[in-house]
Amino acid sequence: MHLFIGGDFNFTENSEMDKLGGNTRRGHVGSKIMTLFKTEFELSDAFRHLHTQKQEFTWNRSGIYCRLDRFNVNKPALKDTLDCNIIPNIFSDHKFVTLTERTSSQKRGTSYWKCDVSVLMDQKLQQEIIEFLSEYKNTR
Repeated sequence: MHLFIGGDFNFTENSEMDKLGGNTRRGHVGSKIMTLFKTEFELSDAFRHLHTQKQEFTWNRSGIYCRLDRFNVNKPALKDTLDCNIIPNIFSDHKFVTLTERTSSQKRGTSYWKCDVSVLMDQKLQQEIIEFLSEYKNTR
């Protein structure tokens, strides 16, 4: 199963590589919890995995540049990741992050994918979500 978690995380995980300008000790609130989350679900930053030394940013303002937007993917998805790039976006103050995956190894069914919402009734999963959100809320 491939797992993708992407979006604007509003913090950098590595200030040395993903931030230019401003105070490097600021702008990483949330990275500690994200590190725990990524470890728990064996996720990797697709862009950083493919571009280990490349310094590129998805957001900038007043001389401060940050890579706030990312795709975190699990090992099976990372194995099928062909490319991850940052490209201009005229509709936002953030750039787009694109992720290209090899899909031929994935079996497709006869219909659209549907989320089995019954998994949300699992008490253990509910508790983990509550704990994660509570911990996240307390770090902001």
